[in-house]
Amino acid sequence: MKFEIIAKTENVNDLRMRLLEKQAELAKSTLMLEIRELERNLLQAEKAMSKEEADIIEQMLGFGVTEITKDGVKYSIRNTAREKVVIEDESLVPEEYLRVKKEVDKKAIMAMYKECGVLIEGTDVQKEDAFKLFIKAVK
Repeated sequence: MKFEIIAKTENVNDLRMRLLEKQAELAKSTLMLEIRELERNLLQAEKAMSKEEADIIEQMLGFGVTEITKDGVKYSIRNTAREKVVIEDESLVPEEYLRVKKEVDKKAIMAMYKECGVLIEGTDVQKEDAFKLFIKAVK
């Protein structure tokens, strides 16, 4: 049997190093700096637009109007809120409107098994083999 794991490990490590170097190079590049600047500018512009929209809605509500035409542009607002159920006291809700999610507590079963060696009916504790190769230089 021929072991090539050392050569393959060195190849993987070499590729990882080259990738890290390229990522570092990209992070310093002018293109990446321009992209980051554009992302910051976009975020600021979106925040400014949202604030302006909220201000316009607030002013229109304050004047009691739902439509305004200004400089050839029509601005209108609509209440898009949906009805929602708010639970004020869950204990008063009839049982037919309650949902209960039923699931097995595997952690509690494992704890019982480790503590007492007792298996809960309908369960089993299994261990699937999982191997990892460790490589160490020998002197």
